[in-house]
Amino acid sequence: MSTKSVAAPEWATFCEEFSRQHRGWLVTTSIKDKLLAAENDMADVAEERCVVRDVRFRGLSFEPKDGSLSVSLGEGALQITQSIAEVTAIGLLEAGQGVHAGLRIDSTGHGAMILRFRAPARPERLDGLFTPWL
Repeated sequence: MSTKSVAAPEWATFCEEFSRQHRGWLVTTSIKDKLLAAENDMADVAEERCVVRDVRFRGLSFEPKDGSLSVSLGEGALQITQSIAEVTAIGLLEAGQGVHAGLRIDSTGHGAMILRFRAPARPERLDGLFTPWL
């Protein structure tokens, strides 16, 4: 798997497009937490822990004024919005030629949030197969 970096001036546009392409896809999110790793005497290796598993992706929004990014997941009564402050990098996770596997969002001080799609795919291959209900 490779990570394709997104340039900072493109973050807001990227988040809108990524949200449109992947709305309704099942994701698992995890956190690579530097602080948690340091507490366990593993300061040079960030420990990864699962946050949610197999929930519907709703969307991303980037706020350029304060450098924060919001990740929205879930459906119906079970909706989660996670705000990530001081974003330093956004990377598209790819599994081969144009196959989107997820996203990595790095932030100052805390590490990274990783979104992994349950079934990596090229977004254009899924166009018209289902209508997102979100």
